[in-house]
Amino acid sequence: MSNYSHKYYSSRASWNKHDHAIFITVVLLSCLTEIISKVYEISEKQLFEVFGYIILLILIIFSYTSLLLKSKNNRIVKDYISTIDSMNGLQFENFIAELLSKQDFKHITLTERYDLGIDIIAEKEYITYGIQIKRQSSPIGVTAIRQVVSALNYYDCSRAMIITNSVLTKTAVKLARSNQCIVIDRGRLIVWMNK
Repeated sequence: MSNYSHKYYSSRASWNKHDHAIFITVVLLSCLTEIISKVYEISEKQLFEVFGYIILLILIIFSYTSLLLKSKNNRIVKDYISTIDSMNGLQFENFIAELLSKQDFKHITLTERYDLGIDIIAEKEYITYGIQIKRQSSPIGVTAIRQVVSALNYYDCSRAMIITNSVLTKTAVKLARSNQCIVIDRGRLIVWMNK
């Protein structure tokens, strides 16, 4: 069974608003079909054809509306990311701290002004992360990875993470992988902002 269809057969407690709307629509259409076919003596087949066209029209309208909203959200995120690009370092750190809380991180604290490679300490699922925040226009090099990884013990953290509005060089990505340092680059940052 595909993940998509499995979602609809799972418990109702895990359904989202969209799932409930589909379920209620199907139940209502079934009831309406039964009532109208008895009152107006129309065959159920004819009613199902009419309701089929109505459902198709509703789905087309829903799809079009969803595309418009997604397009609008993408424009907002692009505007927002350009605002981020113009922030200073402390503003960006504060923005990331707020964003981390929306990503279910707890106990989020900014380190001292002249940190030793970790700007934010945060906890998620019993793991303490030492997070290096880099807001810059050029690609992030290996120095940032070295700093955050080497500062883990000093700040009593168990996992390294780097969050940037930019991208990492290929060498920095390799070093991050070899040290199990999580990388939230510009692309993943935009995904986080969309949540």
